Amino acid sequence: VVDREKCISCGKCEKVCPMLNNTIKDMMLVDTYAAFQKDSDIRFRGSSGGIFETFARVLIKKDYIIYGAAFDKELKLKCTSASNFDEIKPLTKSKYLQSDMSSKYIEIKQKLEKGEKVLFVSTPCQNVALKLFLNKEYENLLMVDFLCRGVPSQSFFDECIKYVEEKEHIKITDFQFRTKKKNGSTSYYYTMKYIKDGKENKKTWFPSKPPLKIISCIS
Repeated sequence: VVDREKCISCGKCEKVCPMLNNTIKDMMLVDTYAAFQKDSDIRFRGSSGGIFETFARVLIKKDYIIYGAAFDKELKLKCTSASNFDEIKPLTKSKYLQSDMSSKYIEIKQKLEKGEKVLFVSTPCQNVALKLFLNKEYENLLMVDFLCRGVPSQSFFDECIKYVEEKEHIKITDFQFRTKKKNGSTSYYYTMKYIKDGKENKKTWFPSKPPLKIISCIS
């Protein structure tokens, strides 16, 4: 979205927009592997085998800064950095929202220019956007994207949360997609933490029959 009052018609926004620029020049055959983390704790914290945390742990030991997506205290999903093992944990698990990249492309470029090593993990469109923004290759940058079929907006998620809070007279403090449930019939359970009558509560639901039905739309 262009702010016409500030626009100087330089065209830079169009040059780095991943929707307007096709960066795929040639389709090529690549080696393909399947893997999962043997450590059950790491695998449990992940959604698809714990591979993200595995990569992150190995690279942090090599002085990489890890960028991924994490909810803040207001349940806003933002691109967040991690430089130690504890900071990695909020970045694990799938989150089906568009991550807010505000100022992060600039921050990553500054770190790369200083010679710092970066692992950037995000949706394919945000990976392409970063490559277009940087406009050059960096040996100290590793990028990982994941299969994505599109993500809903933060505002849609906010509306769902607000609806449930008003309907149930609660305050939602945390939301987790794809909760792992022992002997569960699907990988799409979700867990919600909330405060009601001054008490903290936590419940896990099956998406097709939730007591708070509107939440199923964001699973």
